[in-house]
Amino acid sequence: MEVSGELYPVLLRAASRRSESCIVPEYKAVSKALMRNWETAGRRRARIDSALAAIYPGIQAPDRQIVLDFWYSRQTKGSLSRWFKALSNDTFLFSWDAIFDYWFETNDMSAAKLIAYEAPEHRLEEILWDLVKTETEGWIISRAIIRTKPKDQDLWNLLEETYPATFAYVSVKLNKRLTQEDCKKAILSESGTTNQRGLAIWAAGQMGYWSVLEDIEEMADKLDEYDMNYFS
Repeated sequence: MEVSGELYPVLLRAASRRSESCIVPEYKAVSKALMRNWETAGRRRARIDSALAAIYPGIQAPDRQIVLDFWYSRQTKGSLSRWFKALSNDTFLFSWDAIFDYWFETNDMSAAKLIAYEAPEHRLEEILWDLVKTETEGWIISRAIIRTKPKDQDLWNLLEETYPATFAYVSVKLNKRLTQEDCKKAILSESGTTNQRGLAIWAAGQMGYWSVLEDIEEMADKLDEYDMNYFS
């Protein structure tokens, strides 16, 4: 079976009208043809991938796995993104092992978010150190910390050193000790443009450290200058 370029829009429209739980037997042959044509498709490759993604939910599980393997084997940013999106929404083929392996290989932020928000807590606990060490976004780390409530003081020390604003935020959320000096350090070490400073200011307010906030207010012009230099 061959799939001409003119059929790609037809496939996309047909797939969009398909019932979400409906398997379309013909999609097996269509998916195989699309993958076969991809190698020689040139500039049409993106359209083939879009068509594959559109019909993916309507393919039977064993053949969906073939499509997943096809995307993953190419190891491009675009193909891996399609693999991740498809697998994340595939209740039958979904695998935390695959998601964790993918994150370790790529440090993909979408995978980090999925892990932090939805992974089983015992699996999440195993990679907390890795999350903190790999420059993951602070809001993702805060979610992971709040879910697992780690007791490892060395991890907390690393968090404070690497993500001071996140440290201040989760300390308040988890009722951990947070001093005025901790808050001030977090506020002064984070750039306001990244919105991280706001977390530290929130933490200071929650703790009632008004003197810290007054000191920061007096330094507003200096902090603005710092932010401008930081991103210039």
